[in-house]
Amino acid sequence: GQTSTIFNQTVSVVSSNINLNNAHYVQFGNANYRIQGSAGSNYLRLYGGGNVAVNIDGSANVGIGTTAPSTMLHVEGTGTFHSVDITGASTLTVSGNVGIGTTNPDRKVVIDAGAGYPLKLNSTQEYLLGLARNGTEQWWFKVNTAGDFTIHENAADDRFRIKAGGNV
Repeated sequence: GQTSTIFNQTVSVVSSNINLNNAHYVQFGNANYRIQGSAGSNYLRLYGGGNVAVNIDGSANVGIGTTAPSTMLHVEGTGTFHSVDITGASTLTVSGNVGIGTTNPDRKVVIDAGAGYPLKLNSTQEYLLGLARNGTEQWWFKVNTAGDFTIHENAADDRFRIKAGGNV
């Protein structure tokens, strides 16, 4: 390979790879838009407008809006997500209020479906929705295989039933 010194910085080309010495960067126009990496500090960063937009650390954790990602994908700040697909045994943790169909949720979860149905619960289990107090389910909404709708009190029994044909 070849090694050149430009402005007191070492740049080498080895097997068609361009190598910069530690903590230097490739900039686009000015230093506000650059790709910077550091083997010593174990990061690769993409800058936009002078700020770190994306940070990849030595554990391959990706941070958006943070230079210290603590998980595989760590996002800080506000944003709009048009499609989120979480598969497997996953957890989505959101601090603050969550709005679906609204940008101004005033409760923990607000669903605004406009003229459509706001929520559909589907399960192969009878128990579709549990109501809990202090972490313990007290009541359940159930739909059995015959299509009967039931309100069930935990540790007791079914308290109210509407049969599939409409009889109570």
